[in-house]
Amino acid sequence: MAPRRDSSPREAAASLSRNGFAVVEDIFSRDDLREAETLLDQLFREFSALRQARRPGQRIVARDMATAMGEGIDQPEILYAASLNPELERTALFRKCTAFAQSMTGSVTRAFDHAIVKSPFNMSVTPWHQDAALTRFRHLPRFLRGERLHFWIPLQDATPSNGCMEFVAGSHRQPLLKHESFVRARGDGGWAASPGPDAQRVACPVRAGGFTIHTPGTLHYAGRNETAASRKAWIIHFSRFGSMEIALKRLLSRVPAPLPGLAVPDRRGS
Repeated sequence: MAPRRDSSPREAAASLSRNGFAVVEDIFSRDDLREAETLLDQLFREFSALRQARRPGQRIVARDMATAMGEGIDQPEILYAASLNPELERTALFRKCTAFAQSMTGSVTRAFDHAIVKSPFNMSVTPWHQDAALTRFRHLPRFLRGERLHFWIPLQDATPSNGCMEFVAGSHRQPLLKHESFVRARGDGGWAASPGPDAQRVACPVRAGGFTIHTPGTLHYAGRNETAASRKAWIIHFSRFGSMEIALKRLLSRVPAPLPGLAVPDRRGS
């Protein structure tokens, strides 16, 4: 099955309902991507400090997602990037994503976001999993968990060689799979599920300027980065009660405060 390319929120919503994922292209300009990448790169330069600052029992802000041994940090991830640097919510990329999501499903706001870099010649994969199975609300009925849109935005062309997204078509309509815990090569452990031998796996390469969307129940995976360039992605979750979720988690100290000392981009003429 080749992924359909959707150009409008209406087409993307239909693909999401039918398959559990959508592939959208030609939404962002190179300048849009460069603006967001500059801000995310600032955060990744602080990765070691963010990781070392964590204390037992505190929220995870930065972690290595490597599933295979390698030199250095193979797959750094930063959680709540737009909370650490609120300038990210002022970027053209974020505004366009928000507008697209609201055109699909009504009034939604950011509920969560994270950024992941797969380093060059990286042997680590992102195992098959369903996001809904990894939340504290997984045992609630689906309608109580609320409708959420998970945008996966590559900052360069995403290909099978550098770890583009793969989905199992129709998996969002099935009960959540059992996820087994596993130990990462470094850092915190994780959870993974098996798509099964008859699953309809669909690789979804997407050019820079586009993104994929999936539901919390869609089984998905990203492979190794076998290229000489880093594969960067910003993932943004939108929900109807997103701003309320962020505010509540901030009260509970589950969302980090803005990181001081980050440069503010010059947007004159943009």
